[in-house]
Amino acid sequence: MAVNNVSEHIRIAQTLTQNTVPVLILKPGLKRPLAKPGTDRWWVLDDPDNVEAAFQSLGNHVVPNIGMLLGWQKQSPVIGVGADL
Repeated sequence: MAVNNVSEHIRIAQTLTQNTVPVLILKPGLKRPLAKPGTDRWWVLDDPDNVEAAFQSLGNHVVPNIGMLLGWQKQSPVIGVGADL
C-alpha cells in the first residue's frame, strides 16, 4: 500500500514512536535517511511529540518515506520488517 500524504506518514511515525520504535525520515525515491537540520547525522525520531514538527519542517511539497531502526543498540524492539509504505 502506498501512502501518498504527509498526514498519514505522521500518524504512522507517531504510532511507531509511541510504541518505542525509533523512525527515520527517508528521502522519497532513494529512501536514504535525511540529515537532521544543521548536522550531518541521521534524523532519528524517538519522541512522538516531535514527529509532526519534523515532517512539517520539510514543507508540503515533499512526501517522504519512513524507516525503522532495528536492534538493541538502537533500543528498538523491531528485529526486521519488509514493508513499503
